[in-house]
Amino acid sequence: MTYNVLITGSEGFLGNALRSHYLSSGCNVFTIDLKPAPSQHTVHHFQLDITDYSLLHSAIQKISINLLIHCAAETRILQGSSLQDYLSNTIGVRNVCTAISSLHPQAACLFFSSQLVCKLGYIPVSSSDYCPDTIYGSSKVIGEHIVHSLCKSMDYVILRPTTVWGPGCSQHYRSFLGLLSRRLYPLYGKQLIPKSFSYIDNLVYQTSQVALLLSRLELNQNVFYLCDYKPIDINQWAVDLSSSLGVKKPIPMPVPILWLVALFSSVFALLPLTRRPPLMTMRRLRNISTPYKFTELLLDKYVPVLPVPYHKAIHDTAAWYKNL
Repeated sequence: MTYNVLITGSEGFLGNALRSHYLSSGCNVFTIDLKPAPSQHTVHHFQLDITDYSLLHSAIQKISINLLIHCAAETRILQGSSLQDYLSNTIGVRNVCTAISSLHPQAACLFFSSQLVCKLGYIPVSSSDYCPDTIYGSSKVIGEHIVHSLCKSMDYVILRPTTVWGPGCSQHYRSFLGLLSRRLYPLYGKQLIPKSFSYIDNLVYQTSQVALLLSRLELNQNVFYLCDYKPIDINQWAVDLSSSLGVKKPIPMPVPILWLVALFSSVFALLPLTRRPPLMTMRRLRNISTPYKFTELLLDKYVPVLPVPYHKAIHDTAAWYKNL
């Protein structure tokens, strides 16, 4: 029996990695994205906007689905000025839930949300404990409420990925690797800053295992964070990546100086003649310096062993970047 998988947001970092996994597993993969699919991928692709319900319904009506993985989202965290800038995360989620529940009610569903339903550093006491500090985060909170409301009769899980890194990562993290390779990235003092990051291959493995285990009552209709179970230290991470890139380790910078640079850069970014975003801002430095370590709402009980250890992840990421 052919296993049919529908992945929305297939041209993003997560969607692309999940598509590759399910294709290599021999599944029949369908994809939806605003962008066209690369020609080398043998998938059934629908190029459409998920906020257009008519187009979405028409596409989903044409196919048979065993598993939905919903990754499509507006992910620009700070650029939006209102919820209207994040309709994919609200109206789009509603459209996907409505179409799937009416056309394929027996399909298992995995909905990707975000750790930013709570501000960085805030550790929720339950899955319904929200504390966003951006409009993007608020849009993701609304999306989770929509899933819980419209998919009550279905098997589903909401997954909140933390910071995801590894081969194929976003331009933001490619820039970070570029700074490391040119020795332009400073270490944040000498203190330990633990963070629950997620390596992309481990995230794909966790996701695929959740899909297989979804019928278990304690998993079904719940919320989990996707991250490696052992937090990394952000400074040591930068040092290890630098070593694998073949460059000297970054130079520790006194914390007060970093904050002063970030302050001036943030002010400079407000000037009308500024064309390129500054390398360091107050918010970015706050994100770097804020520790977050998740110990609840994890998948370690169900997926106890992850396939890629830390040092292999470091090596593979550096090798990928050097071959760009």
